[in-house]
Amino acid sequence: MASTYTPIATTTLSSATTTVTFTSISQSFTDLVVVANGTAPSAMQIRMRFNNNTSAVYSSTVLGGSGTSASSAYTNQAPSITGIPIDYFASFNTSGGINTTNIMNYSNTTTNKTVLFRAGIGNNGVTAGVGQFASTSAISRIDIISADGSTNMSIGSTFTLWGILNA
Repeated sequence: MASTYTPIATTTLSSATTTVTFTSISQSFTDLVVVANGTAPSAMQIRMRFNNNTSAVYSSTVLGGSGTSASSAYTNQAPSITGIPIDYFASFNTSGGINTTNIMNYSNTTTNKTVLFRAGIGNNGVTAGVGQFASTSAISRIDIISADGSTNMSIGSTFTLWGILNA
C-alpha cells in the first residue's frame, strides 16, 4: 500500500529569520500539510502567504482558548492582511508552539483555496481556524512570515511541508 503522506521539504533554522519559504511545489498531490514547530524571543503571530501574493486576497476566522478564557478573531481581505494568520494568538513565543496547517485542493485552478489550521501555544492555550486564499491560481510557493515583519523565528525552529495523495 502506498504512503498517503509524502515529505516534500524540511527547513530547520540555523539562523533567526522572519521568513521561511517553500518553492517549486509539485502539483502532483491532492492536498498539502505544513507543520511548524518552534519558538521566538517574544510572542509573535505567523502568517502563511501563497505564490508571493501580497494583495488583499486573504481572510480567516480563528478561535482560541487558554483554559480560563476564550477569544475569537476575524480578518477580512484588508490591504494590510498579506497572508493568512495561522496562529492568530501568538503561538511562537519563548515557551514554543506547534502549528499544523492543511491546504486543500491546492493545485486546482477553478476554485479558491481553503486552509484549516491548529496551533498549540506553549503553556498558553490553543487556537484553531479556517482561512481562504481568494485566488484560483495553483499554489507553487508557500511563505511562512512574521506578521510584524521584524520579530524573528528562533534558531532550531523546524518547518516541514508534506504532500497528501488521494485525500
